[in-house]
Amino acid sequence: MKEEYIDAKVFTIKKHTPVLDDFGEHLNINQFDFKRPSKFTKDHIRIIDMMHNSFARLVESRLSILTRNVTDVSLVMTEQKTFGEYISGLSELSLITTLHSSIFDGDVVLQFTNEILFVLLDRVLGGDGASSISREFTDIELILIENILKEYVDAIKEAWVNIEKMDLQVKEIETNPQFARPVANSEMCLVLNFRIASGEKKGYFTFCLPYLSIKTILNKLDARSWFEDSHSISRKKGDKKIVENMMKVRLDAKVILGEAEIPFININDIEAGDVIMLNKKINENLDMVVGDKKIFNVQAGKISKRIAVQIAKIKDSED
Repeated sequence: MKEEYIDAKVFTIKKHTPVLDDFGEHLNINQFDFKRPSKFTKDHIRIIDMMHNSFARLVESRLSILTRNVTDVSLVMTEQKTFGEYISGLSELSLITTLHSSIFDGDVVLQFTNEILFVLLDRVLGGDGASSISREFTDIELILIENILKEYVDAIKEAWVNIEKMDLQVKEIETNPQFARPVANSEMCLVLNFRIASGEKKGYFTFCLPYLSIKTILNKLDARSWFEDSHSISRKKGDKKIVENMMKVRLDAKVILGEAEIPFININDIEAGDVIMLNKKINENLDMVVGDKKIFNVQAGKISKRIAVQIAKIKDSED
């Protein structure tokens, strides 16, 4: 009798009372939830985690360049849930971006809280990103946010290139999560949760991969193909990408006409028309400062009706 009970595999829901056989031992009962079938294997989840840890580093560097401020992005959790559960758990003040690619059978979703997008938007526009704003976006703000979304889309394409090259594009932007319905509420999804920090402000965003959308490429998500493709990318290509990103960095450049020391007591006596003697002669080279370092000696002049300078010498490092 004992063998007959042990060989029988009973599938039931997670919440069940312990079942004992005639000998007082637990039966071998496998738990199965018919409402929440697991469609992603452990290997799928492990490879997707690796891909999106790479994505986090890529978008981190892109946002740091775009906002001219150190930005930290990290993948904190990956979970399986239905699309209905995913949407119902989002804040009402969220931006839902539906993305489409020809390699997918459907759409995927990128979601942000409004508050962290306002921080990034403030940084892009030259602010300090310190204020806390929690409201809906204006039409002008949505147009500016599209430039931020482009950095995310490009980072996703680069992170997925080892599996498949994709032509990922923004299909739709929705400011109310309840109106975003790329798949049925009952469809299982893999949800990747990211933490983002810009300065002292922290927030989160999510990337939702419905099973129906990516099921045709799941067979490519195996460790062997991932590592082989990853190692095939040469260091030279990576260095080239770093150089390309560095070339986008903007630096302030200014020319110092000269300096003068004025006693503080005389500052209030200065009036329009007063002449201040500088420490430079009229035909002497001037210093050009890039960032906070004196890089060039330049000569002042004019081109057409605009003031200009001509680089005369690159300053020595010890200068």
